[in-house]
Amino acid sequence: MVGFNCFIAAVGITIYEKKYLITTLILLFFGIYNALFLTVFDSFIPFYSESELMPLTIIFGIPLMHSIGKYLNEQRLLIVLGGIFAISLFNIFNAGAVYNNRVEATKARLNEMKSNNITKLILTETEALKKPM
Repeated sequence: MVGFNCFIAAVGITIYEKKYLITTLILLFFGIYNALFLTVFDSFIPFYSESELMPLTIIFGIPLMHSIGKYLNEQRLLIVLGGIFAISLFNIFNAGAVYNNRVEATKARLNEMKSNNITKLILTETEALKKPM
């Protein structure tokens, strides 16, 4: 949701400032990125999909952060940037548990493969894969 809000704000600010080339580039990049994303992912897989969508937020945030300084005084700008930083730290700490679970699941599968002398493995989507180990 943050990415979509950032997208709307970036497009809105660039149109307001009459920077139509930047607006066009944002929309073009958004279209190309989404086309590539939808080519790779046929369904929304939270961990992978969200990590692939993060660059969009950064790309859309560039024109927004470049322009927002004109509309906010220094103190308010620091509050906004501090809030963004705090939200980012919160998200990083929340992602840590998901990452650790994923690493542990991978290690468990690799150890199981090693104990069964399996060197190559194809995992298909099953209920056993969906539940945590």
